[in-house]
Amino acid sequence: KTQLQNAIRSDQKYAEAFRLLGNLTKEEGDKQRDYAAKRYSYRYALASYEMYSKLAPNDPEGYKSTADLYFDIRDLGAAAKNYHKVLELTPNYPDVRLRLAQISRNGGDNDRAIADFTAAIKLDPKNAITFNNRGFAYRNKGDTDKAIADYQQAIKLNPNYALAFYNRGIAYYDKRDFDKASTDLNRAIKINPNYAGAFHDRGITNYDKREFDATLPGVDEGIAVKPNYAVTVNNKGNAYENKRDDDRVTQEVNQTIKNNAAPAVAFYNRAAALLGTKDYAG
Repeated sequence: KTQLQNAIRSDQKYAEAFRLLGNLTKEEGDKQRDYAAKRYSYRYALASYEMYSKLAPNDPEGYKSTADLYFDIRDLGAAAKNYHKVLELTPNYPDVRLRLAQISRNGGDNDRAIADFTAAIKLDPKNAITFNNRGFAYRNKGDTDKAIADYQQAIKLNPNYALAFYNRGIAYYDKRDFDKASTDLNRAIKINPNYAGAFHDRGITNYDKREFDATLPGVDEGIAVKPNYAVTVNNKGNAYENKRDDDRVTQEVNQTIKNNAAPAVAFYNRAAALLGTKDYAG
């Protein structure tokens, strides 16, 4: 770092030194845990990348490095501005199209996101991540069938894509096809045994299928993966409630409340269980 700074002091138009200094300070920021130090490193990196682009305005990679860092720190407006500069120089850049689509989706503009994902797919039709992301945008629009079709293509391209199986499972759940939802959520868990969200949603699916005995073991597995996942523990209480085991409901919901960030429904469920046990004071 010192050598690069010295090079820049000797030649303030040394573009490559600014680019390398940006990479170096970004890596420093990635490793730092202190927020103020991380913020300083990232700002230093951004300033270095922007100076590089000023000195080498025809190199799209300078703008992309700037955009990627803005994207990582969630300044999506600045990220989009720099990604568009990349496309002005290199229109056929699939990764940049993908990032712009993600920004549009995160901003709630699903139509724009779908258009950008589609453009990215035309440039790179074997990218499973892009199909998965477009499927998510379709689901956000309420077009579940198109979402499922995209998730299926993502799985075809990457049969071990746990997130795509999870997303397709949720889409099937939206269609009330609980059997297919369970199958996909099970596959997601098989690929990623630490997928707490998949355990949780499989429990919800079994619950809605009124399979309360099947719900409980699955919820226990989810709790083992993420013990303080308050929503999952609360759902275990719901399953016991439907089995008319009010004492176990109270026990599980108490644990939900203990685990912080307990949803308001947990307090309601505890009250309902206490009513069931005739504990009117609790």
